[in-house]
This record gives sequence, structure tokens and C-alpha cells, in this order.
Amino acid sequence: MPHLKAALPEVTEAEIRRHALERVAAIFRRPVEQIQPAMAWGSDLRASSVSDFRYNEHDTLLHDIRDVADARTLAEIESGQLTVRTVGEYCDHMARCYQTNPAEVAHILKLPGLTSTSKWRTLLERIGF
Repeated sequence: MPHLKAALPEVTEAEIRRHALERVAAIFRRPVEQIQPAMAWGSDLRASSVSDFRYNEHDTLLHDIRDVADARTLAEIESGQLTVRTVGEYCDHMARCYQTNPAEVAHILKLPGLTSTSKWRTLLERIGF
């Protein structure tokens, strides 16, 4: 959808990475200064207890990772060719996916100038996920 990319302001890769780091910090309710690229899910960043009614931090990250991915990237994830296990890999993934799905990356990372909203994401936010 090239028209969506044109509707979004130019964002540098550094800005995408900064917003991705801030997103991880917000998800885990930590100051951004405590979040480092080498930190791994499950060991350095542990999720709160799992509930049948609420997503935990790892669920949120997994949804972010899949929501921004295009078909080729999803195939790489499904085949195990691509894994996102650290903060740095999450930032890399968001920067990469901004090239093919800028509106969704912008929405998830709350980048400035967002003009499009995923209907699925909006519904999940309305019901508290």
C-alpha cells in the first residue's frame, strides 16, 4: 500500500529504533534507561503471570512482531529462519518492517504523523488488550 507510506512523514531508522526501545520499556513497565539491546525475553525481561483474560508482556511483543510483518517475513518467522528474542532484534524487526508496512509499525510504536489505524489493533485496544 504505497499511498499509506506517502501519507506518513519521513522517519529515520534511529527514530524507529528509539520508539521500539521505548515500546519495550513501556510494555515491561521499566524506565527506558534500564532497557538494553542485548536483553532477552524470558531471562532478562520476564513476563508477569499468564491469565486467561489478559495478555502478558510476551504476548504483546509476539502480537507486535506478527502484526507488522509482511507475508515473506511471516513465512521466515514460521519456518524458524527469523527469530526475535532480544530487544535489539525487536528494534531491527520494526526498522525492517517499516519498509513494507509503515502504517502498522507507526501505529504500534506511536510514531508521529500516524494517519492509518489497523482495525484489528483498534478493536483490541478498545477491549483492553
